[in-house]
Amino acid sequence: MTKSRNIHEVKLDIRPNGLLCVPVKINGQGPYSFILDTGGGYCISHEVAHSLQLKRLDWANEHMHTTIVSVAVESVRCSGQLMYIRDCSDFSRIAQGQVDGMLGHEFLKLFHTTINYPKQTLILEAFENMEGEFNHIAADYNRRGNWHDILQRLLGWKLISQTEAQQGFKIPGASRYPWEAVFDYDSGQLHVGTVNQTFFEPGKGYSPFAIYAHIKHNGNFADAAKDLAAQGFGFQHETQSGEKKSSEVEMSSDTLHADMSNHLAHQSTAIQLQLMDSIPFVPVTVDEQGPFLFLLDTGATGDWQRISPVVANTLQIDPDSPRDVTIAIGSAKLENLPASLTDCSHIDERLKDHGYLAIQIDGYIGYNFLREFVVTINYRSRTLTLARS
Repeated sequence: MTKSRNIHEVKLDIRPNGLLCVPVKINGQGPYSFILDTGGGYCISHEVAHSLQLKRLDWANEHMHTTIVSVAVESVRCSGQLMYIRDCSDFSRIAQGQVDGMLGHEFLKLFHTTINYPKQTLILEAFENMEGEFNHIAADYNRRGNWHDILQRLLGWKLISQTEAQQGFKIPGASRYPWEAVFDYDSGQLHVGTVNQTFFEPGKGYSPFAIYAHIKHNGNFADAAKDLAAQGFGFQHETQSGEKKSSEVEMSSDTLHADMSNHLAHQSTAIQLQLMDSIPFVPVTVDEQGPFLFLLDTGATGDWQRISPVVANTLQIDPDSPRDVTIAIGSAKLENLPASLTDCSHIDERLKDHGYLAIQIDGYIGYNFLREFVVTINYRSRTLTLARS
């Protein structure tokens, strides 16, 4: 099975405090300045949402709406992306300049991502939509498949809301939102708003073909395509005229990540990441003690090393007069980093909300450490590579 590889290099705008910003187009408009944050989520400012007249979905909560958009970073375009609409004025203040939104782990997990701090570039190595190899079958099922029956008959979902723009489904046992899943007609994708699901992940978009593959074949697209072909799907599909340019790769949230060889030729260290809700965490030693579990956070700015009070107590660091520490991730080590005590309990609580219990986060790995390296994150193989440029 051959997969097309596409490598896209983007110039980073590194703000004075180390915050990373990238130019982003939303629904073909822009570019807008978005923070690139491995520890953050997906959001867009009220101002941009208003100027683009984005359709607001009401199923986030009473204080925050969501919308479904197409996101483009240079020549990479991801359709059907679910974003929160929120006030981004604090982002602009921290970034010391205009910020229109955030690209977080939901976006980055679609790519083999390299952040070259010394050269101030971002490299996104992407693979084509995993439906692409079965495109004629997927497109036919997307058009005429009875996917509603699968959701309602096999999973017990109930269709409780229907408008010209979307359908809302109620999921048995869930009561967090007025409805727990929305199918958006414009994007042609289902978005699930609860974590208590076996087949679907919150924040991802699922086409009817993907719904069928996940429910009937445990996410195996090849088996799903074979099954549907036996039912007659794909043979009545008319080939769409025209081909996309090779530089315009449209990806959905069902993108298949493949292992890719490290294209960095310099001395490097590679370690295993722990992904929780697609957020990366890394084992870290502090003053040769540990390992401790730190959030890999490109949104953590400044020159200080953030550690939890628990780590400070373990290392006998006076909270009123923190000292410098030595941080090591694998063989990558930096000395004389000024420590700053940071309460990490909000991260612990966030992870608990997503089903990760008894997890203690001990600090952040951010700009003060990462700026010395070329940072490569392979979300599929769950590896972090740090290389000296």
